[in-house]
Amino acid sequence: MKVKKVLVTVFGALIVGLTGLFVGNQQVQAAAFRPVDTFQHYVGTATINGTWGANLFSGNDQNKVFQKVLPKDSQWQIFGYTHRSDGYYYYAGGDLWIQGNQAKVPVNSGTEAILNTVATYGDVSNPANYWRIASNGWINGYWGNHYMEVTNNNGGGVVATYIVYGNGDAVALANNPTVQPEQPNQTGSIVGNKASRIYHTPDQRNYYIHPKNIIYFASEQEAINAGYRKAFH
Repeated sequence: MKVKKVLVTVFGALIVGLTGLFVGNQQVQAAAFRPVDTFQHYVGTATINGTWGANLFSGNDQNKVFQKVLPKDSQWQIFGYTHRSDGYYYYAGGDLWIQGNQAKVPVNSGTEAILNTVATYGDVSNPANYWRIASNGWINGYWGNHYMEVTNNNGGGVVATYIVYGNGDAVALANNPTVQPEQPNQTGSIVGNKASRIYHTPDQRNYYIHPKNIIYFASEQEAINAGYRKAFH
């Protein structure tokens, strides 16, 4: 009788484990991908892909201090990441943190595909929503560009869809109605500061603008017409 009870217990645990594994491939976590203000251990390489490079901070909370801009396309060893209220940050060692929506990590799993998505476009705040990898993994794309399809879902179905390639590039499909980037899209070659009314050109890289104050212009003349002046350096 005891042997039968043990076997039933083991079998039940095995079923639960397999169910958890299956769900893990489909849905990483209800609501946000990772809880806010919780460090996640992750060792990898981040490639800087922001238009201007990536902001490097000392700290990653509301008291963080801007250090410098990391060059576009440069690569940095990272040891984890944290989801803050204003986005994701990659841990670069010491007390240094890379702004997550200006970097990407290689995709070897569904978890990394979702990480690139939420770091680039923002995580969900609706507790009824969750992230999911469609089609159970890699999809064969045109010209041999394999990708994973990441969806944000709720009880009514798919809310938003993203395509994530092996190099970490995440692309939002045009019909996405809700999940928006946690800072303005980086479009235009001139970046302005809405608080100071100062703009910077591409050769002026060593500066920091709070995400809520960023505005982009297609040309210097457009910035000037909007009442902005050029930074001195």
